[in-house]
Amino acid sequence: MKQRKVFAFLLALAVLVGVLPMAAAAIDAPLRRSELVAGLWEAAGSPAPTSAEAPFADVDKNAAYYSAVLWAAETGLTDGTDGGKFSPDAEVSAAQAVAFLWKRAGKPEAAAEIPFADADANAWYAPAVRWALEAGLLDAASGFVPNASVTLAEFEALLASDFLAQLSGSYVELFPAMCEERFVPVWSEVLLPYCLENMDYSQRADATLTQISDFIGTWDADMSPFGPAYADVSLYFTIDDAGHGTTWMNGVVTSEYDVYAYESAPGRGVYVAYELDSGEAEGADYTLQTSESGQAVLTLYAADGTISYIKRAG
Repeated sequence: MKQRKVFAFLLALAVLVGVLPMAAAAIDAPLRRSELVAGLWEAAGSPAPTSAEAPFADVDKNAAYYSAVLWAAETGLTDGTDGGKFSPDAEVSAAQAVAFLWKRAGKPEAAAEIPFADADANAWYAPAVRWALEAGLLDAASGFVPNASVTLAEFEALLASDFLAQLSGSYVELFPAMCEERFVPVWSEVLLPYCLENMDYSQRADATLTQISDFIGTWDADMSPFGPAYADVSLYFTIDDAGHGTTWMNGVVTSEYDVYAYESAPGRGVYVAYELDSGEAEGADYTLQTSESGQAVLTLYAADGTISYIKRAG
């Protein structure tokens, strides 16, 4: 059951960082109620609602989020706002954001004291805030303003805290199964640093070998974006069918490592290189695309920059 809950959460992350940014104006723009519900609905697998009529007067049957709102009402994720409305275009408040996650968790009881001056201990959102404090989603020292609008970035941070709070067991035990199911999202700000810190990359799971099949071969770095100073630099790496990688610069081996690539969707995922000498792991988000000329192009998005590699023929 715990793995299924973690999988569902990872899907929610993948949706919220992949679908919602296209709906919201920007990651720092206020998140709207219709966007949040649509994201959680898609993360749940877009289940078909059992009812045909929304219980809210302000939800258009032709709206893209109509089924999501029906589902959210049926599952108890939302009771709407005042006057029998859902208020789809209204901005999500901090209290609402926490309440959505609390309801999704099954409304667990909590006894934590509410330390926030702006929060009413007897308000409708108080049980959700107590749970969020105990679960580690909220920090007593950070403050909490119930009526403040929540941005997509802020809601993602809540989701990340929710995810980490669920991992009470060994992350290593869960990770191979998650890789095999391909439920790992492309979100290096939260998931990748946690993986690098906690995963024992010296023990390869069979699932990781299946993930690297598209990476086997030789890849030449595209140095053109770095200017004329790098015009004479030859940088490439090779990956064999056992997942062993070697990087060469100007004919000299610079590093050897084992490669782990966790695909979240076709052509994108998380790429990790476990260095054999140092025992350290470094990672990046990746995209794998085909150029107009038919060449495979691997682009790595790391904290210190972006670089693309072109796969050699043969």
